[in-house]
Amino acid sequence: MLTYLKLDKHDEAVKIYRKHFADMQFFDTLTESLFLAGDYRRVLDLLNSTDNEPKNLLLKAKVYTSMKRYDDAEPIYRTLIAKNYAIFDSVYGLLSGYAARNMKTEFLKTGEMSLTGLGRFERKDFLLIQAARLAIDLKEIDLATKMVNRFFGEFPDSQYVREGYLLRGRLFKNTGRLEQCIADADRLMAIGGSKEDALFLKADCTEAKDSAAAVKIYLQLTESERFRELANSKIAEVSRNPAEVLKSAEYFKDKDSELYYTGMDRYLSLLDGAELVKNEQTVKDMLVSKNVSVMPGAYFHQGRILEVKKQPEQAAAAYMKGYYLFPESKICETKFKKKRSIYIRSSEKLLRLRCWRRSSAGNREIPSFPLLKGEGRSGHLSENSRAGSRGRDCRVRLRLPRSDDLVTSNRTSCQFDVHARALQSKASLRTAQFHPWNCLCQAFFP
Repeated sequence: MLTYLKLDKHDEAVKIYRKHFADMQFFDTLTESLFLAGDYRRVLDLLNSTDNEPKNLLLKAKVYTSMKRYDDAEPIYRTLIAKNYAIFDSVYGLLSGYAARNMKTEFLKTGEMSLTGLGRFERKDFLLIQAARLAIDLKEIDLATKMVNRFFGEFPDSQYVREGYLLRGRLFKNTGRLEQCIADADRLMAIGGSKEDALFLKADCTEAKDSAAAVKIYLQLTESERFRELANSKIAEVSRNPAEVLKSAEYFKDKDSELYYTGMDRYLSLLDGAELVKNEQTVKDMLVSKNVSVMPGAYFHQGRILEVKKQPEQAAAAYMKGYYLFPESKICETKFKKKRSIYIRSSEKLLRLRCWRRSSAGNREIPSFPLLKGEGRSGHLSENSRAGSRGRDCRVRLRLPRSDDLVTSNRTSCQFDVHARALQSKASLRTAQFHPWNCLCQAFFP
């Protein structure tokens, strides 16, 4: 039977069990193995065919929990708690079910019960640690604090004391008590064994008060297989040294394009002048990537580079692209609005409109004209026929995109509304049928 179970031949394993169904060792081994393999439906069928002794009830509750049938699992767990059987598994089963459904009131009641109403029981120290983790995830900081304090009060020599210090340090960090957090990290390192968790906790708590000291610790953790990726992401986010940020960003180049470009955006923000211009190709790559999370920053850095190169009109176009194409981005709320206000006052060539007049002779282009002048949002195009008998004007109004407007799929030009009108002389209206002329228009940046 064990061989068939290892080969995932569950039907064959059950056939063997049927020949020995009176032997409970076969039953226990089969149901436990099927449970671990995730064959929950078959486990339930087997459990429903036997008695309801506590160990079978516990397994059934675990199956229901694994199947997310929490309402079916809950009464079984409570029955087992009343019988004082498998308190750890039963209480944790209830807590994890409530946490999964975000049922905070029931979670708090059960958590308080585990603190005050059950006395000491097997693996209570581990339950306190696990329950505190769930409470932190639910942002129930008061209950998490009570559980961690109870852990240290009742089980100072527990084998889970390392986890206790990590959890308490995390609580200190979340509540702004950075010195206490650092102290717990130091206590954790003093215990001995691996120091990686303690180092990361210390760096995380040091970051708010001394980012340079935190970066030194993160640099140590780049040598750790467990923390290398997280440490590099933190260096790219926190360090003020361009070389350090660049190195950490490049770590992600072939691993995670979003983290790579986010790191490169931070690197570029630390550069000025000639050093920034040297990285122009990086900015172009960011734009070509079509990664919406980094394109606003890329347009901003493109504008900065063009300013350094003494090309203010092109710089203005880059800033305006970022402003109008990504109005909800954080950078729009800060940097783009400031740049926009400067350039919209000083330039008439921020955005242009090219129009064609559609006719049977083919589309004829009307010369483009500056669209934005000050805060202007409309333009007037006109072209008279040679004979002069019929004046034909294309009147065009462009709505620049706001937060509720659409942009095109490639996110490089504006969607706009065009209103065209053909005007004819009174004489032509008396002698000819009125045929409106259509204007085809496209917004573009110089």
